[in-house]
Amino acid sequence: MSRTDGTGGPGSPAPLAASPTPTPTPTAACDRPDVAARTLAVVDPETPDIARERNVTGTVDVRVDLSETGEVRAVSIASSPDVSLDEAALDAARRSTYAPEVVDCKAQSGSYLFRVEFDG
Repeated sequence: MSRTDGTGGPGSPAPLAASPTPTPTPTAACDRPDVAARTLAVVDPETPDIARERNVTGTVDVRVDLSETGEVRAVSIASSPDVSLDEAALDAARRSTYAPEVVDCKAQSGSYLFRVEFDG
């Protein structure tokens, strides 16, 4: 006598094999998962004539806002020894090129401090 109640008698389908547990595909690790933003190519500023005539020297710190691709979104003066140096420093910061910060292998937008030295 055959059973048709699904309990495995003659004429019943064979039990299904357990499916294997999927193995996650490893993702490629980046070489450097965490890297600070950095300048790739520095454009040297021209010292303004008025600053040269007045012997103004010093360091101008420019805040550079970068996109995730390293594109300059905005620049502003963080500190300056004299206003006569500001436009030249901003121009140098805008024309320089950057690599954005990388966190956990992903580029991040953010701010970066760019220093411009005016020696006279």
